[in-house]
Amino acid sequence: MNDLSSLYNELEKYKDFDTDDNDEKFLDVVDKIVEFRDPEAFPILLKYFDDEEPSWVLETLAGLVIDYLDEENYTKAVLKNIHLMIPKAIECSLELFYPILNEPNCLTTLKQNIHLADQVKLLNLLDLMYKESEGHRPIIEELRLLIVKNNGPEILKIKDLEYEQWLAGEEAKKREEELKKKEQVELRKNAPPTGPLWDYIYRNYYKELREKGIYKDFEYGGEPAAKKMFEQYKDLIKLNYCPTCGNLKKTPKARQCLKCMEFHDPDPNIKGGA
Repeated sequence: MNDLSSLYNELEKYKDFDTDDNDEKFLDVVDKIVEFRDPEAFPILLKYFDDEEPSWVLETLAGLVIDYLDEENYTKAVLKNIHLMIPKAIECSLELFYPILNEPNCLTTLKQNIHLADQVKLLNLLDLMYKESEGHRPIIEELRLLIVKNNGPEILKIKDLEYEQWLAGEEAKKREEELKKKEQVELRKNAPPTGPLWDYIYRNYYKELREKGIYKDFEYGGEPAAKKMFEQYKDLIKLNYCPTCGNLKKTPKARQCLKCMEFHDPDPNIKGGA
């Protein structure tokens, strides 16, 4: 059985969900970590929660985390680590927190250990839940009063200030994203046309281009950029041409040519074609 440290390394290896099959491999590793039932692993899992990641991955991850510990330890773990999720994973935080409000044993543990949480972030989370779920409002009001009792009324001013700062940051991010979208539209509008070489490199070497920091030059450079990339990185990019018709196959390891439909073993030494 893998030890936890090696499994943590695998999480880092598969955390880029833009790469094929990484999402499934990542969740397989999470499943193995859950089998250890180690409370120390809980915050390590939580740091991967991010509302910008694919929703089905986060829902599966949340389901595994919810079943990770017994009710008391689960509640304490969420309280201690709520600062890891807010504000980058608000939706995930809600999904993890609702079971605590719905289970009497968890709720009792929450009230007894509410001091374990970042009080300001917990208040902001409760505000969101209050707006979202009418059925939970009575218990949320009780929890708010408990936090104010423990920390004094000044905590509400601090909470409001943090929320305003977060909101301003979110608005700035939206403006930045809109500007990027406009820039991308202009770049695509003026970009040279793509062709078979561009498609081949994009399909098979996307990750490597990103790692080298040259993907942006390639993305909007069309077929001329693809030819330039091939000339510069011949040791990396292996072109798999059909020896019969000269067509560029789909992948470096493809045997069948989709143009003439013939089969040939790829030659790893071939880096160009007719």
